[in-house]
Amino acid sequence: MSKKKKSKSVAEQPKTKSKIWLKVLKCFGLAVVVCLLVIFGIYLFFDKITDQQSDDATDDMVAFFNVIHDNDHCYIDLLQGENSYNDHQTFFSIDTGSAMSQITPATLDFLREKGYAIDERFAPSIGYDALGNLDLRTKIYQISFPQKGGIAHLHTGDSTRSLETKSVTIKKVRFALGRSNLLGADFLNKYSVEICHNRRYMILHKNNPSGYETKIELKRFDWKLGDIGGRYLWVFPMNGHSHKFFVDTGRGNLPIQLPHKDYKGDKPLVHIFTVITSYANGGKEIWGVVDTDSIVIGDHHIVSSVYYLEGDYKSPYSVNPLQMYERRGQLNEAFDILFDLGHNAMFLR
Repeated sequence: MSKKKKSKSVAEQPKTKSKIWLKVLKCFGLAVVVCLLVIFGIYLFFDKITDQQSDDATDDMVAFFNVIHDNDHCYIDLLQGENSYNDHQTFFSIDTGSAMSQITPATLDFLREKGYAIDERFAPSIGYDALGNLDLRTKIYQISFPQKGGIAHLHTGDSTRSLETKSVTIKKVRFALGRSNLLGADFLNKYSVEICHNRRYMILHKNNPSGYETKIELKRFDWKLGDIGGRYLWVFPMNGHSHKFFVDTGRGNLPIQLPHKDYKGDKPLVHIFTVITSYANGGKEIWGVVDTDSIVIGDHHIVSSVYYLEGDYKSPYSVNPLQMYERRGQLNEAFDILFDLGHNAMFLR
């Protein structure tokens, strides 16, 4: 009888161990849920007491900026030139590819010296940064930028159009600390952003201006926490296949990027040393094939350089609309673009 009882107790040991592990897993799962609820509660509390970006514009047009082109990037000067220093370091690039706007420590110090009020707050946020990495930030910097009114002269070819602007303050612009100054999707999706007249000017509107008939639906992909922007995808065909291209105006002179495996021609790989991107690529040499292609969108025949890049990229399919041009006769000309990221759309004119 003793032998039978002993064998029975030995058989029950695995069951006992499994029950213990099951209890441990349940406790661990409960702890994870509690932690997530606490984090979410902290976020709701701090996001509620954190002022949101706004402006005091009374007209539909909020602000007007000259667009500065440098190293194939598009910048605007939020300080309107008078306070700029050290070779454009206070210029902010227009970057739809970054969910969060960023500012450098040097620019923060400079703004403090110039008397700008900088509201430093604890506000947890998770989103994709300009490098394509999922980034957790616990601190934001809110800054208001007054803009002077006046008469702006918009030049296109031989014609000039005058536009009257009023003084306005863009309030509580949120920034995370970063390696470059940029206005990301969290800023851009608050307005209808018009980049027009051969991409020399950027105008912020509260509503979409007239004249833009060709609409491009964008797909928004979100993995975020906090008042930040998302990632926007433009679906169109290349080489007979439709792809979801990541809309990233921070990619410098990369109009259309695809992985090298998609290239069907016979051009050899070359060292593309002229590629300038906001994600820097860690100094890694970039090899690929440069080709040309075209896409038709409504009445627009768009031609573009296409880069088939070798290597691993977080967004192997990407497009920078600010580096694409329209074929008109024998010339390639810039088309006007309206970003309406708040409604997941882009328009051409």
